[in-house]
Amino acid sequence: MAFSLEQSIIQQIKSHNHKIKSENLLDISLELVQKYNSIFNSLLIEDIIKELRILVMNYEIAYRNEKPLITDMEFDDLYMLLEYLEEQNPQYYDPESPTQKITDTIVDFLPKVKHTSFMGSQEKITTEDELRKFLSTIYGKAIVQYKLDGLTIVVRYNNGKLETAITRGDGSIGEEVTHTVKTISNVPNVIPYKGYLEIRLEAIIPFKEFERINVDGTYSNSRNLVSGTIRQLDASVARERNLCGIVFDLIKCDEKFETDEEQLKFLQGLGFETVNSVYFEQGEYEDLITHCITFEDSKRAEIPYAIDGLVIKIDNLDDREVLGYRSKSPRWACAYKFKSLEAMSYLRTVEWNVGRTGQVTPVAIFDEVDIDNVFITRATLHNMDYINSRDLKINDKILVARANDVIPQVVQSIKDSRKGTELKIEEPSICPCCESSLEKEGANLFCRNLNCREQVINKIIAWCSRDRLNIVSMGKETVAQLYNANIVKSIADIYNLKDRKEEFVKLEGLGIKTFNKIIASIEDSKEATLDKVLYGLSIPNIGETASKDLANKFGNITNIIDLSKDKEKFITELLSVKDFGEKMSESMYQFLTDEENLELIENLRSIGMKMESEIKELLPQEEQALSGLKFVITGTLSKPRNYFKSKIELLGGTVSGSVSSKTDYLLAGDEAGSKLNKAKDLGVKILNEDEFVKLTS
Repeated sequence: MAFSLEQSIIQQIKSHNHKIKSENLLDISLELVQKYNSIFNSLLIEDIIKELRILVMNYEIAYRNEKPLITDMEFDDLYMLLEYLEEQNPQYYDPESPTQKITDTIVDFLPKVKHTSFMGSQEKITTEDELRKFLSTIYGKAIVQYKLDGLTIVVRYNNGKLETAITRGDGSIGEEVTHTVKTISNVPNVIPYKGYLEIRLEAIIPFKEFERINVDGTYSNSRNLVSGTIRQLDASVARERNLCGIVFDLIKCDEKFETDEEQLKFLQGLGFETVNSVYFEQGEYEDLITHCITFEDSKRAEIPYAIDGLVIKIDNLDDREVLGYRSKSPRWACAYKFKSLEAMSYLRTVEWNVGRTGQVTPVAIFDEVDIDNVFITRATLHNMDYINSRDLKINDKILVARANDVIPQVVQSIKDSRKGTELKIEEPSICPCCESSLEKEGANLFCRNLNCREQVINKIIAWCSRDRLNIVSMGKETVAQLYNANIVKSIADIYNLKDRKEEFVKLEGLGIKTFNKIIASIEDSKEATLDKVLYGLSIPNIGETASKDLANKFGNITNIIDLSKDKEKFITELLSVKDFGEKMSESMYQFLTDEENLELIENLRSIGMKMESEIKELLPQEEQALSGLKFVITGTLSKPRNYFKSKIELLGGTVSGSVSSKTDYLLAGDEAGSKLNKAKDLGVKILNEDEFVKLTS
């Protein structure tokens, strides 16, 4: 009965979530309860509550053991439904309910330590109405902070030294993990403050590090990797994984403070990285609401590590004591939860797609899932090594996520859900497009037929894309139409399109306006710089950054081609380019010794493409005024960001997409958002455009 109840509850909640996006979950829950009474007329409401408690507890234990069986969103729905049913039926109160106590797994092999104060959790809310209801119960200045999605740890300092680090555990007793926490680079082992200090921090891992480590899909998400890392007996494993620690609370200290803001500034002064915080006076609660309900769509994707919501707290510490606590959570704070970036689905088949370089890539096709209002049915599986390392099979139940909040990814299969109907995924031996024999290079498959239809079409699409030659209205459908009509069969044919007007306008969905727009854009593309051309040529292993480095090194296409006539000298020069390796250098050489490629380049020159770099050569080391400095650019500036990025790189600096403690300068234009706030929090030097000009002149 428990399994049927579980499936019915989840399916009912899912179906309502699709139809009633703006409804309060409690109203939905009430309707569901009425449905359950007809579906389970043999069960009393007390029995439903008991079944839900078992489900929630089992799912929470599986989650703590790093083997989740349902997604965070499905779990939250069940948890909040249980809370609602218990609230409506207080006669069935049970102190052992998962809504009344922390459920966590405590491993046997780590020492146990008692917390000095109970480690509770935050009350969860998901709607604007619930947020307004919470704000009506508090007063004074409020703080909105990231709800960091990692592992919460209490760290104790005595006489300026890190003494003990403890996991949450069951809220009263946790595991001692001092040995691994000491390996976290931004958690100081020694601080200037000599009194007793006890803080709470969240151990997290940046998305890029998670993807580097989780190559076999062992961990379903970054949170589980952090949890497994912190609990390692071997501290060297934790050191290699580059965790971060972000402090969000001061528990005990010999100093006295009136507000949370004062505490955080004190901790920053001791060298801690503290949670991103935005403050709102009581008269600004409407701005607070707007900040919370728009954050998920406007700001979440900018954050380089996982957060699953925002925490709203009262700032004044005395006011917190007045409002007090529930059994598990404070009354003066709540967690505004975001939609889950994960979903469970079933893998139905695998397609093999041919890319612009001839690489043949497996793509998972699965039952449609809704991840943060994006409906997804497919995701790349990269290669057979990826498939085998995750032990993926057709008909598997799978965990799908949007890596870095954007790219769909099959994270792992849920092996505990297998029923014996799963099928092995077979690697093809011939190209799915042209039926040429495939070659294996490392872990990847390649079609070497340069006339393969899909290769050619994808090369043309890549050439026309915004980040390359930026030829508008030349997307996949249009390019495929032009290819099938024998109008554009190569990159060179794009520049003869002006002579094929009559044929073009006869194609379905295309007309004279589209034609004129494309021709104007083609003419503009003739002014493209060398780095755009190199990137547009789809040279294997040569990406956007490498194309810029080559352009800066050689200045124009003639210099590159001339040097390539002497292989040894050419390879030596390429290896001197920053981050170039033998594989990239060999790919570049092979491309430039192919007669068809040289003919294409000559055709491009003949129609007037200059193929020169904006930066002829990097300045000598002694003239690189920004050497070793790290910049982040944000907001609206007077020129495109690439202009400022190129200038910084010319002077020896580097540009990153996210602000961290290692950032030296933030160049901020108008309408700068969360990056500006984080830079202020971290004490990063902030430049306006005039200040940047002075610094670089």
